[in-house]
Amino acid sequence: MRNPWDRALSCASYFKLGLNDFIENFNAHCCDPQIQTHAFSQVIYTHIGGKQFVNRICLFENLQNEMDAVMGDLSLPRQTIPVKNKSKHRPYQTVYSNELVAKVAEIYTDDIETYGYKFSRKRPWWRFWDK
Repeated sequence: MRNPWDRALSCASYFKLGLNDFIENFNAHCCDPQIQTHAFSQVIYTHIGGKQFVNRICLFENLQNEMDAVMGDLSLPRQTIPVKNKSKHRPYQTVYSNELVAKVAEIYTDDIETYGYKFSRKRPWWRFWDK
């Protein structure tokens, strides 16, 4: 799973949409099947009727460590996860207005409640070198 604010910014950037436009016109943009696939609430991949049906939920923010644990649980060798399709944008903490923070929270309420995400303007220690 991925932080909804980071994910929305990444999606807008990947499809070359302005963040304000993407969020303000979210439903219209999601009529495009490619955007819809990237923008769906992530709860559909882990829960049915409010009940979790997967054994483990891995967080994108800590993906390598999460996958190392999965591989260990399965007695498989650790593999480095390649970075692909990385979009170029500033850290999400620096981009959002308070209004857009609230709108993303409305769009992704289920994800935020299910996975415990909160918007924070603090950048994680491992992202301080990002521009």
